[in-house]
Amino acid sequence: VLGNGKWFQVTRDERLKADLEQSLGTPLYLFRTYVRVSATGMSLDELRTSIQSMDDARRGEFLSKYLVMDKEKPMSAEARVMSVAMTYYTGSADTVPHVPERCYTADGFNAAIAATETLKLRSGSSMDVRLISFDGGVNRRRVHVGYTFNVNSRYTADSLEVRRALQNLSATHAYFAKIEMNTELVDRESAAGALADFLSDFIPEAEKIFPDWSAYAGK
Repeated sequence: VLGNGKWFQVTRDERLKADLEQSLGTPLYLFRTYVRVSATGMSLDELRTSIQSMDDARRGEFLSKYLVMDKEKPMSAEARVMSVAMTYYTGSADTVPHVPERCYTADGFNAAIAATETLKLRSGSSMDVRLISFDGGVNRRRVHVGYTFNVNSRYTADSLEVRRALQNLSATHAYFAKIEMNTELVDRESAAGALADFLSDFIPEAEKIFPDWSAYAGK
Protein backbone atom coordinates (compact mmCIF):
# COMPACT_ATOMS: atom_id res chain seq x y z
CA VAL A 1 0.00 0.00 0.00
CA LEU A 2 1.32 3.45 -0.93
CA GLY A 3 0.23 6.94 -0.04
CA ASN A 4 -1.71 6.07 3.11
CA GLY A 5 -4.00 3.77 1.19
CA LYS A 6 -4.13 5.66 -2.12
CA TRP A 7 -2.45 2.95 -4.22
CA PHE A 8 -2.81 -0.79 -3.64
CA GLN A 9 -0.43 -3.40 -5.05
CA VAL A 10 -2.34 -5.98 -7.09
CA THR A 11 0.49 -8.10 -8.54
CA ARG A 12 2.64 -10.39 -6.43
CA ASP A 13 6.37 -9.91 -5.79
CA GLU A 14 8.03 -12.84 -7.54
CA ARG A 15 11.41 -13.67 -9.04
CA LEU A 16 11.81 -13.80 -12.80
CA LYS A 17 12.89 -16.94 -14.59
CA ALA A 18 16.66 -17.34 -14.77
CA ASP A 19 16.95 -16.41 -18.46
CA LEU A 20 14.85 -13.27 -18.03
CA GLU A 21 16.82 -12.27 -14.96
CA GLN A 22 20.04 -12.73 -16.89
CA SER A 23 18.80 -10.52 -19.73
CA LEU A 24 17.81 -7.90 -17.16
CA GLY A 25 21.43 -7.78 -15.99
CA THR A 26 20.71 -7.71 -12.27
CA PRO A 27 19.12 -9.91 -9.59
CA LEU A 28 17.91 -6.79 -7.77
CA TYR A 29 14.60 -5.59 -9.15
CA LEU A 30 11.00 -4.84 -8.36
CA PHE A 31 8.02 -5.17 -10.72
CA ARG A 32 4.61 -4.14 -9.43
CA THR A 33 1.25 -2.93 -10.66
CA TYR A 34 -0.91 -0.76 -8.43
CA VAL A 35 -4.54 0.23 -8.69
CA ARG A 36 -5.86 3.54 -7.39
CA VAL A 37 -8.10 2.52 -4.50
CA SER A 38 -10.64 5.28 -5.13
CA ALA A 39 -11.21 3.94 -8.67
CA THR A 40 -12.40 0.55 -7.41
CA GLY A 41 -15.34 1.76 -5.36
CA MET A 42 -14.10 -0.38 -2.46
CA SER A 43 -12.58 0.51 0.85
CA LEU A 44 -8.92 -0.38 1.35
CA ASP A 45 -9.85 -3.28 3.65
CA GLU A 46 -12.41 -4.61 1.16
CA LEU A 47 -9.90 -4.37 -1.67
CA ARG A 48 -7.19 -6.09 0.34
CA THR A 49 -9.48 -8.97 1.28
CA SER A 50 -10.66 -9.35 -2.31
CA ILE A 51 -7.17 -9.33 -3.86
CA GLN A 52 -5.69 -11.73 -1.31
CA SER A 53 -8.24 -14.38 -2.32
CA MET A 54 -7.30 -14.20 -6.03
CA ASP A 55 -4.82 -16.30 -7.97
CA ASP A 56 -2.61 -14.61 -10.57
CA ALA A 57 -5.11 -15.10 -13.42
CA ARG A 58 -7.91 -13.48 -11.47
CA ARG A 59 -5.63 -10.61 -10.43
CA GLY A 60 -4.94 -10.00 -14.12
CA GLU A 61 -8.66 -10.03 -14.89
CA PHE A 62 -9.25 -7.61 -12.04
CA LEU A 63 -6.69 -5.16 -13.45
CA SER A 64 -8.09 -5.47 -16.95
CA LYS A 65 -11.36 -3.95 -15.76
CA TYR A 66 -9.54 -0.70 -15.13
CA LEU A 67 -7.49 -0.88 -18.34
CA VAL A 68 -10.42 -1.25 -20.74
CA MET A 69 -12.65 1.66 -21.64
CA ASP A 70 -15.63 2.01 -23.93
CA LYS A 71 -14.51 3.91 -27.04
CA GLU A 72 -17.51 6.22 -26.70
CA LYS A 73 -16.58 7.25 -23.16
CA PRO A 74 -14.17 10.11 -22.44
CA MET A 75 -10.69 9.52 -21.08
CA SER A 76 -10.32 9.06 -17.33
CA ALA A 77 -9.83 12.17 -15.24
CA GLU A 78 -7.01 10.41 -13.38
CA ALA A 79 -4.86 7.34 -13.89
CA ARG A 80 -6.46 4.24 -12.41
CA VAL A 81 -3.56 1.79 -12.81
CA MET A 82 0.17 2.42 -12.42
CA SER A 83 2.86 -0.14 -13.22
CA VAL A 84 6.38 0.37 -11.88
CA ALA A 85 9.65 -1.41 -12.60
CA MET A 86 12.72 -0.61 -10.51
CA THR A 87 16.08 -2.20 -11.29
CA TYR A 88 19.29 -1.70 -9.31
CA TYR A 89 22.86 -2.01 -10.62
CA THR A 90 26.30 -1.82 -9.05
CA GLY A 91 29.67 -3.51 -9.27
CA SER A 92 30.47 -2.79 -12.91
CA ALA A 93 30.81 0.04 -15.41
CA ASP A 94 28.46 -1.56 -17.93
CA THR A 95 26.28 0.69 -20.02
CA VAL A 96 22.83 1.67 -18.83
CA PRO A 97 20.09 -0.85 -19.76
CA HIS A 98 17.83 -0.02 -22.65
CA VAL A 99 15.48 2.86 -22.12
CA PRO A 100 11.79 2.73 -23.17
CA GLU A 101 12.45 4.70 -26.37
CA ARG A 102 14.20 1.58 -27.67
CA CYS A 103 12.32 -1.21 -25.94
CA TYR A 104 8.78 -0.04 -26.72
CA THR A 105 9.69 0.79 -30.32
CA ALA A 106 11.04 -2.73 -30.74
CA ASP A 107 7.67 -4.01 -29.51
CA GLY A 108 5.80 -2.16 -32.24
CA PHE A 109 4.94 1.13 -30.51
CA ASN A 110 5.58 4.57 -31.97
CA ALA A 111 6.84 7.41 -29.79
CA ALA A 112 4.26 10.12 -30.47
CA ILE A 113 5.62 12.63 -27.94
CA ALA A 114 8.87 12.43 -25.97
CA ALA A 115 10.21 15.10 -23.64
CA THR A 116 11.82 15.52 -20.25
CA GLU A 117 9.30 16.90 -17.78
CA THR A 118 10.10 18.51 -14.44
CA LEU A 119 7.53 17.13 -12.03
CA LYS A 120 6.75 18.78 -8.71
CA LEU A 121 6.36 16.30 -5.87
CA ARG A 122 4.19 16.88 -2.83
CA SER A 123 7.32 17.20 -0.70
CA GLY A 124 8.06 20.45 -2.53
CA SER A 125 11.00 19.02 -4.43
CA SER A 126 11.17 18.64 -8.20
CA MET A 127 12.25 15.64 -10.25
CA ASP A 128 13.11 15.35 -13.94
CA VAL A 129 11.30 12.46 -15.62
CA ARG A 130 11.58 11.43 -19.24
CA LEU A 131 7.96 11.05 -20.36
CA ILE A 132 7.16 9.29 -23.63
CA SER A 133 3.64 8.93 -24.98
CA PHE A 134 3.56 5.86 -27.21
CA ASP A 135 0.95 5.24 -29.87
CA GLY A 136 0.34 1.53 -30.28
CA GLY A 137 -1.51 1.85 -33.55
CA VAL A 138 -5.08 0.93 -34.47
CA ASN A 139 -5.51 -1.96 -32.05
CA ARG A 140 -3.54 -0.55 -29.12
CA ARG A 141 -4.19 2.35 -26.81
CA ARG A 142 -1.76 5.16 -26.13
CA VAL A 143 0.58 4.34 -23.27
CA HIS A 144 2.49 6.95 -21.27
CA VAL A 145 5.86 5.78 -19.97
CA GLY A 146 8.03 7.77 -17.59
CA TYR A 147 11.44 7.00 -16.18
CA THR A 148 14.16 8.51 -14.04
CA PHE A 149 17.41 7.31 -12.51
CA ASN A 150 18.85 7.49 -9.03
CA VAL A 151 22.61 7.51 -9.56
CA ASN A 152 24.82 7.87 -6.49
CA SER A 153 21.87 9.44 -4.60
CA ARG A 154 21.09 12.01 -7.35
CA TYR A 155 18.10 11.89 -9.66
CA THR A 156 18.37 12.46 -13.38
CA ALA A 157 16.35 11.56 -16.46
CA ASP A 158 19.50 11.62 -18.63
CA SER A 159 20.98 8.18 -19.27
CA LEU A 160 24.20 9.80 -20.53
CA GLU A 161 24.66 11.44 -17.13
CA VAL A 162 24.34 7.99 -15.55
CA ARG A 163 27.02 6.62 -17.87
CA ARG A 164 29.37 9.48 -17.02
CA ALA A 165 28.97 8.75 -13.30
CA LEU A 166 29.68 5.05 -13.83
CA GLN A 167 32.74 5.75 -15.98
CA ASN A 168 34.35 8.12 -13.51
CA LEU A 169 37.77 6.49 -13.09
CA SER A 170 38.50 8.37 -9.86
CA ALA A 171 35.49 6.83 -8.09
CA THR A 172 35.71 3.40 -6.48
CA HIS A 173 32.02 3.10 -5.73
CA ALA A 174 28.93 3.71 -7.84
CA TYR A 175 25.37 2.52 -8.21
CA PHE A 176 22.24 3.44 -10.08
CA ALA A 177 18.61 2.43 -10.09
CA LYS A 178 16.19 2.94 -12.94
CA ILE A 179 12.59 3.69 -11.97
CA GLU A 180 10.19 3.21 -14.85
CA MET A 181 6.41 3.67 -14.72
CA ASN A 182 3.57 3.39 -17.20
CA THR A 183 -0.09 4.28 -17.24
CA GLU A 184 -2.82 4.74 -19.84
CA LEU A 185 -6.43 5.83 -20.45
CA VAL A 186 -5.51 9.44 -19.63
CA ASP A 187 -4.16 12.33 -21.68
CA ARG A 188 -0.49 13.31 -21.44
CA GLU A 189 -1.04 16.14 -18.96
CA SER A 190 -3.02 13.85 -16.65
CA ALA A 191 -0.35 11.17 -17.03
CA ALA A 192 2.34 13.62 -15.91
CA GLY A 193 0.22 14.54 -12.89
CA ALA A 194 -0.30 10.86 -12.08
CA LEU A 195 3.45 10.19 -12.25
CA ALA A 196 4.14 13.10 -9.90
CA ASP A 197 1.48 11.84 -7.51
CA PHE A 198 2.78 8.27 -7.62
CA LEU A 199 6.43 9.26 -7.25
CA SER A 200 5.53 11.39 -4.22
CA ASP A 201 4.49 8.16 -2.51
CA PHE A 202 6.94 5.72 -4.11
CA ILE A 203 10.25 7.59 -3.80
CA PRO A 204 10.28 7.77 0.04
CA GLU A 205 9.80 4.00 0.16
CA ALA A 206 12.44 3.34 -2.52
CA GLU A 207 14.99 5.50 -0.73
CA LYS A 208 14.75 3.28 2.33
CA ILE A 209 16.57 0.56 0.40
CA PHE A 210 19.05 2.69 -1.56
CA PRO A 211 22.61 2.85 -0.16
CA ASP A 212 23.59 5.61 2.24
CA TRP A 213 25.77 7.39 -0.30
CA SER A 214 27.38 9.60 2.36
CA ALA A 215 29.26 6.50 3.52
CA TYR A 216 30.84 6.01 0.06
CA ALA A 217 31.08 9.43 -1.58
CA GLY A 218 34.66 10.49 -2.22
CA LYS A 219 36.12 7.05 -1.55
